[in-house]
Amino acid sequence: MHLLIELKFGDNFFAFTFDNNILDLDKLENTIRNNNINLLFINSPGNPLGRIFKENEIKKIIELSEKYKFSILIDAVYRELYFYSEPYIPFNTKNQYLYYVNSFSKLYSITGWRVGYLICDKEQMKKIRSIHDYTGLCVANPIQTAITEYIAECGFINEYVHITRKSIFESFSLLQKELNKLKFTIPTIEGGYFIWAELPTQFDDCFRFAVDLYDNQKVAIIPGIHFSQNAIRFVRFNAAHPISVITKAIECINNFFNSFSAK
Repeated sequence: MHLLIELKFGDNFFAFTFDNNILDLDKLENTIRNNNINLLFINSPGNPLGRIFKENEIKKIIELSEKYKFSILIDAVYRELYFYSEPYIPFNTKNQYLYYVNSFSKLYSITGWRVGYLICDKEQMKKIRSIHDYTGLCVANPIQTAITEYIAECGFINEYVHITRKSIFESFSLLQKELNKLKFTIPTIEGGYFIWAELPTQFDDCFRFAVDLYDNQKVAIIPGIHFSQNAIRFVRFNAAHPISVITKAIECINNFFNSFSAK
């Protein structure tokens, strides 16, 4: 897993690596200080690895932002799709360097609508609005109105969200269990849509594995190299499907492994 770090716009990009899914805060501070970091990205839960940042980690990163004067962009589009504990988000923290991004598109399974929102310092928001007017303007007004009326009637975190969260967790748990049987190595995943998994020892190329699995059984997954050049042995499975689809996919994956073993 990586914490994404960036210098000034157009300059160098840094991928901060987690060792064994543990965030080394001292190492992070050294990286920020030594590379003059200007912007830091946090995904919680993340994609492809559904890791959730702990409260003490978020608070420490905020302290570092005040010390070294860099901005933090928290991408939390999967925030309500957690499995165990609700992710900590510093909503009540007053910090001019803090930006929070979320998405109705993910929350309500309407990805094609591309509707989201941003929370940040009042003075920073004035600047962002002026830029937005010149670049993309806004999503279509009827779509914004539809979202507003839906929330007014059903509430922000409503029955649909609770049902979706439960459904994803059930599908995730089943798929994770079956992948473990096939000797995939799966780190701790706490939320989101996905299972980030290291290939069993008999496979060493995620792209080849993904192509062969699709050609052989029509099961589509994402090779890890789409996320990092170091993830050649990793793949991403999408668990956000009904149990019936997950069950069929598991059957197909097992068929693929059986055919591979028979060669």
